[in-house]
Amino acid sequence: MHVLCLLSVFLLQAVELDTEPAWESDDYDYTTGGVLADIDSDGDLDLVTGNGNDMARNPNRVYYNKGGKLEEIASWSSADVACNGHVSLGDMDADGDLDLAVAGFAHQGDWQSDPSRIYLNEGGTFTSSPIWLGGDTLQAFSCDWGDVDADGDLDLAIASGNNYDNRKQKVVIFENAGGMLSAEPMWESDDADFNLDVCWVDIDGDGDLDLAAGGYATNRIYFMEEGTLNPQAGWASADAHHTVQLAFADFDTDGDLDMATADNNQKGNDESRVRIYLNHEGALDTLPFWESKLWTYQSCVAWGDVDADGDLDLAAGGWWEPVTVYENNDNSFDHLPSWSWSPFPNENLVCEQVIWGEVDNDNWKEETENFGVISQRKVIYPFHFPALDVVEVKIDESLASPGEFLWNPADGWIQINREGSVEVTYRYSKYPDLLVTNWVDVKGNLLFLNQAEDTNAVAELPPPELPVQLEKTILIRGEPIRLMASTPQRIEKISLYDVTGRRLTGFAPGDCQAYTELPFETSGLPRGVYFLHVLIRQKPITLRFQII
Repeated sequence: MHVLCLLSVFLLQAVELDTEPAWESDDYDYTTGGVLADIDSDGDLDLVTGNGNDMARNPNRVYYNKGGKLEEIASWSSADVACNGHVSLGDMDADGDLDLAVAGFAHQGDWQSDPSRIYLNEGGTFTSSPIWLGGDTLQAFSCDWGDVDADGDLDLAIASGNNYDNRKQKVVIFENAGGMLSAEPMWESDDADFNLDVCWVDIDGDGDLDLAAGGYATNRIYFMEEGTLNPQAGWASADAHHTVQLAFADFDTDGDLDMATADNNQKGNDESRVRIYLNHEGALDTLPFWESKLWTYQSCVAWGDVDADGDLDLAAGGWWEPVTVYENNDNSFDHLPSWSWSPFPNENLVCEQVIWGEVDNDNWKEETENFGVISQRKVIYPFHFPALDVVEVKIDESLASPGEFLWNPADGWIQINREGSVEVTYRYSKYPDLLVTNWVDVKGNLLFLNQAEDTNAVAELPPPELPVQLEKTILIRGEPIRLMASTPQRIEKISLYDVTGRRLTGFAPGDCQAYTELPFETSGLPRGVYFLHVLIRQKPITLRFQII
């Protein structure tokens, strides 16, 4: 029996992002919204930005990725200009590419509202002018694509309201009818607030999309109930911190989605921090489980596994404050960041969006997941978050057409529109890069490359006397995994990893008797090499086995 140590998984814990930006855009807008996605279907991720905010009327832009390098000057710019806010990408017309929605905010000189707008993707580039304008009385800072009426196409939710102008407004949704949005909202919330973010998420794990809103008075979730979105919030946070952005992901790897918030202090009467609210089997806590040290103007958050250790870390940023990364260690964060960067002077960085992605194409990974039989209109989440590119979806072993599934690249969910056995192939980054949109008209947007190396290094050590061993190192699929121990051993923790270092599951079994069967169902595991990471008396042991 040989013991194998996965160096890249178990020893690498540091955040290895660049200490200085590797790229900066050269258009110098008041950039607010940003998404990394493959707009031209060439296999790499392009940067889409929404620009203007409340400072100026700017065009929206796309910085195309050319062989692992983003353009410094965008080769697509919208013909129109507006006070644009955050953006969302989704296939509105079911033609297989991603279309662009942009929230329309208001100019602080006169607080005149600009309508939100849609640009269609035609052959890898967006239409120069919007094909839809809506909500010209709404001061909208954020928007998000999702299917509110379960008819299989993407509708658009908009968060609106303006604290500076003292204008409370409702969250609204515009309906998609035949690939075009309605002129008036088809749904609105009962309550009004200074809403700055909106996000579709299956918070209760029932397979449909609920709607979360980040507001000044409180954060709220509107639940989908028997196919209808309830306009009365079914959940509200017990604290109020002027939330600017929400982000959802499974922080503590318990199978449900937790919420991170970037809370601002625009009025100077609150504590600006990043906060995490835990989800317990579909019920979100109303008070935060964790919060960062005191900041002044936090404005953005995003989940991503920066160090490839199988749990999600959190990037954040603020106005005139550093961009930061908090490293997840055993489902806990320090109150201080593990990595941060700020320019000199710090006035040259106003973070509006932090984005995890793969820009230089050095850490792409492709994964195929089988989700079993999925009912119609059900929402699923791939294991790796975020899934940066959906390669294909198969339903009953047939390739799904664009209209048979929906995908939101920023939110991470996929909605299956036809019942059947579902298999999804997608791509993610093992060591993602971090991109920052920058609301400063004298500096550009910034990219920090991840310098961690994906070596998949495996070092073989001489066989010691092991307190536990595997009964078999080669298993036929369906056979149980059994540990042998000459005497009972106190095992604190066992984790199962695949050959890429991805943590699949784990448990704390207590006392291990001889020939103890482990609760890992091998019939559901693909053929290949796996590793058990066993912690005995605080000493780690790695056991290798193979399923054939």
